[in-house]
Amino acid sequence: MFGADSCRLASKDHFVELEGAISQTPCPSGSSQTNEGQSSCVVNVDNSLPIEMIAIGGVVVLALAGFMLTRGKSEPEPVPQRRRRPPKGARRKRKRPESARKEVEDQNKWGRPTEDSGGEEE
Repeated sequence: MFGADSCRLASKDHFVELEGAISQTPCPSGSSQTNEGQSSCVVNVDNSLPIEMIAIGGVVVLALAGFMLTRGKSEPEPVPQRRRRPPKGARRKRKRPESARKEVEDQNKWGRPTEDSGGEEE
């Protein structure tokens, strides 16, 4: 096109090396151009993480968490035993007053009444 008054810009993903060129060149594989009328293409940089690396990282984190939770526990902790409940309708024994309990303990311990109980033995 000799004697043209205006120029056409290179399309997206194409470039023109020199002014006045008669054709545009597509960007090579692995590069692109988002703007029109450019003289070169830009190399694509893949900033995304590969899925394999994310999966491996997740497995490592889970393994470490499992190790930390079970560290030092070779045997499971024993389950505390529950108290037995009396059968329905059973009556509970009444607790003796504190003074009566002490008197019985002292009699069992010494085999005789104590001075507090009023009976003295010689």
